[in-house]
Amino acid sequence: MAEVVLSEFLKSMSGSLGAVTFRNTKNGIVLSSRPDRRRGEGTLEQQRARQLFTLVATSWPSLTDAQREQWEAYAVASFPEDKDGRGAGPNGQAVFNKLNWYRLVLGQTILTSVPGSSRPSPLVSLSLTESGAEDELNFTVQHQARVGVDRLLVEATSALRPGALRVQEGEYKLVRGLNGGSFALVAAPGSEYRFSGIRFPVPAGRRFALRVSVVSPEGLVSSAVGGVYTKVIQ
Repeated sequence: MAEVVLSEFLKSMSGSLGAVTFRNTKNGIVLSSRPDRRRGEGTLEQQRARQLFTLVATSWPSLTDAQREQWEAYAVASFPEDKDGRGAGPNGQAVFNKLNWYRLVLGQTILTSVPGSSRPSPLVSLSLTESGAEDELNFTVQHQARVGVDRLLVEATSALRPGALRVQEGEYKLVRGLNGGSFALVAAPGSEYRFSGIRFPVPAGRRFALRVSVVSPEGLVSSAVGGVYTKVIQ
């Protein structure tokens, strides 16, 4: 599978989303596939990542001037700072791209009008619970999200190396691949969420990293909450 990484909002059209890299040139946006360093992996998810991003990237030019101006104004008002709080936030095109990336992964259509809601609040807390198998992931959350409306986006790593102290951004992957199976509708606070058939099974007693974000129907994503946990299998 391609290594799909959902990073912070991009400030320009240069960067990457999943298996696709993109950059500005005098001839327009150039898309290319990132090399897959792991041998023996298929390319279906990499192809899907490229297809989804191509749909998003080619939708921006089809907007009217007025619509693009609205997205620029929305970006300034809603994301005035970068993720570190030290500079200007993403531009309108970057917000449009990221928001619609999530919508397409969820099987929704491209949103051309600016969102009518604000970015969701992050989870209050995240607690790992016992699993029934190595390829199962169970957890509970406390939240302020809208039950039955918002979704949880779940990312995890494979089992960490013994003694590993840090987790790199690229180690996080959607738990069931680039599809709606990596999301769950928000249930009442304290409810347990169960994901079976996760892409990277973790043996009992091994450490792995987990993080969960809240996603609104419009594709707006909260900050992620999570940490490093030890897998417990009942």
